[in-house]
Amino acid sequence: MGRIVFGEDGKKKATTTTTTTTTTTTTSSSSSQQLNNNGANKGKAEAKVDEMKAKAAMLYKQQVQIWEEKQGTDTSLRDLIRKGTTADKVNSYVLLIQKSPYHRITTLDPLLNMAHKSVARESRVILESIRDLFSATLLPSHKLQTIQQHLSLNSSPSDQELAQWYYDECLKSYYLSFIQLLEKGAHDNLYEYKKFVISTVKRLLSDKPEQEQTLLSILIDKLGDKDPKAAAFTSNLILELLKTHPNMRTVVAKEIQLFLIKHHQFIYYAITVINQILLQQGDEDLANLLVSSYFHQITANIMSKQNKRVDVKMTSAVLTGIHRAIPFTKISHEKYNEYLTYLFDLIVKCSFHRKLTCVSLIFQLIRQQQATSKAKDVAGVSRYYSTLYDLLLSPELLSTIGLPRAMQGFLQTYYMAIKEDTTHARASIFVKRLLLVCANTSPNLACAILLLVSRLCGQVTHIRQSLFGKIPASSSSTLTMNGISEKLEKAFELTLLVHHYHPLVAKFATILSNQKAIVYKGHPLESQSSSVFLAKIQNKKAAVKERKKGAVKELQPKKSEEDLPTFSFSVKDVDTIKPSDVLPDEMFFYTYLKCKAATLQRSEDNKRKSASEGKISMSDVLEAEGATEGINDTDVDFGTDSEDEEEDAAFGGEEEEEDFGGMVDDDEFTSASRPAKRQKSSDEFGDVDDFEEGEFVPESDDDEGPEGDEDMDDGDEEGDGDDDDDELGGQEFDFGDDDSEEEAFTSKSKKRRLNK
Repeated sequence: MGRIVFGEDGKKKATTTTTTTTTTTTTSSSSSQQLNNNGANKGKAEAKVDEMKAKAAMLYKQQVQIWEEKQGTDTSLRDLIRKGTTADKVNSYVLLIQKSPYHRITTLDPLLNMAHKSVARESRVILESIRDLFSATLLPSHKLQTIQQHLSLNSSPSDQELAQWYYDECLKSYYLSFIQLLEKGAHDNLYEYKKFVISTVKRLLSDKPEQEQTLLSILIDKLGDKDPKAAAFTSNLILELLKTHPNMRTVVAKEIQLFLIKHHQFIYYAITVINQILLQQGDEDLANLLVSSYFHQITANIMSKQNKRVDVKMTSAVLTGIHRAIPFTKISHEKYNEYLTYLFDLIVKCSFHRKLTCVSLIFQLIRQQQATSKAKDVAGVSRYYSTLYDLLLSPELLSTIGLPRAMQGFLQTYYMAIKEDTTHARASIFVKRLLLVCANTSPNLACAILLLVSRLCGQVTHIRQSLFGKIPASSSSTLTMNGISEKLEKAFELTLLVHHYHPLVAKFATILSNQKAIVYKGHPLESQSSSVFLAKIQNKKAAVKERKKGAVKELQPKKSEEDLPTFSFSVKDVDTIKPSDVLPDEMFFYTYLKCKAATLQRSEDNKRKSASEGKISMSDVLEAEGATEGINDTDVDFGTDSEDEEEDAAFGGEEEEEDFGGMVDDDEFTSASRPAKRQKSSDEFGDVDDFEEGEFVPESDDDEGPEGDEDMDDGDEEGDGDDDDDELGGQEFDFGDDDSEEEAFTSKSKKRRLNK
């Protein structure tokens, strides 16, 4: 009710208030009446749909009944279904459906029931048959529609159309039941069965458009499977699907984004899928979607307080995706500041290789923002160069072993940053700091940095002027970077590098000091690496990998007539190479091979000289007669007697004479008779010198002489410690615990071997 005011104006106001109240009441009553009318219309529409469904079912059943009466019953297939094995039953059902899919669509009921109740092995066979039926026979090339959808387009169908609509709706429901079986099988514990189900889902999604949203959800959900093999297999299938149907990229990216929002674990393989989506010009919306998904993962998972350690694999996958998507995006100013903050925070927590990737991404964002705003000074530039300066103090730069890709990214990042820096003094300070890094890092990175500085001096004038002490008057003489004051003066670092221990680094520094451009054929990071050096030492061909795409084009080696040629390290060809054609780092190998070639030449000359004088060694004679064919060096040993070795092995490694219990007289087997026996054996060969008399008679270590063997047993019993006469003539050895006897016998055995 309105407030009534007396007077002429008050009467008008009261009338207006009453009119407004009446209008409100009328509107509310009309809206409620409209809702009632809509409900009634909706009820009528549903009743009409139900009526049409009943009529369509009746018409379809009549057509099936008429067809079955004409065809009759197939008794053989019916008998197999009742009495056959599982495979027989499945094949029989498939044959029945293939004869007339329209009239025997209900035969899918027993097939689906069998697949639902069977174990994994039998269920796989049944699901394969049903899949082939849907893919090759039953499903059309367009999406199926329900009767209600058909009626919205055609309100007065014919009887044949109604029967066909009923068949389409039945087929749609059967196919949905089959997909539900696949979804259940995708969570099975058996990997092989799970793998089969996932591949079946991908095949159906690739072949037919029916229920593609449901199939895609099942497929993407398996990216979070706890079994890494299943998740990796699913990611490969999705990438194959995108190659076949590239128009599905946006749909797949949106579905994966929803998956990443719902899940916070086991999402690595989902990231690897979207970071491999190929982008083209015009895919701005898709690129923005991907970038937002990547930065969501940085904030939600990588940089979250719950994760004390950064997941290296996840970080690498996310940064790779951002690097590939940024060139196709258009980022607003608000998003630009947000993304910069995330990347700067990530640099603090990740490894050196990931830090280089982050600063590379920041550089891309800065360049894009500069192109959009048409201004050089944008937010984040100073912080970017301060971060770059801090990276030059990283301990990872002391050794590049195991970081070849990181070093390539390092060179690329600093080359582009220094080249496009509008602050000339800051660019010059970066060059000086890079030269200091050369003095402490490995030779291959030092050579690469010097080559980079040479390129910069040839392209940027103020860097060349500051490097050689020609500082413009307009420039400041000092600059502070991260609290460190740097003076812009002639680079003394080159003077240090001229005396570097590595010859190629010293030569590059000398060329730069003379204000000349470095010309080098090859890539220093690879050709001066440790693996190539070791390959040269082993006299092998250096295996230098080809440069990958994406490397800095300006650092590619340029062909020039002044390039110093390299040579293959071969002893045969070393005499044909001039010392002036050898690179400084290869002079060591050149000198070594030169000496080796001279040694081989002297050896051949000595052989020829010996052959001419008639002094031919036994090995040369055997080689000439062909006696050494098929015999290895290890098979023949001219320095030992094999028979004597076998004897020594039988008696514990010492040469002894058997004691036959007095059957041999001491006078008949004396020490004087043994040299004569050896003399006879030596005469058989004809090339062994005559032995001197008594050569094989070892002298006793004792001072007592032959008196010691008159009563050997008594001496042992008394324990006087005197050694017996060690002559071999009829002596009976005592292998007791007397160490002195064993030492004396060992020394005599060694003398005998030397006499041989």
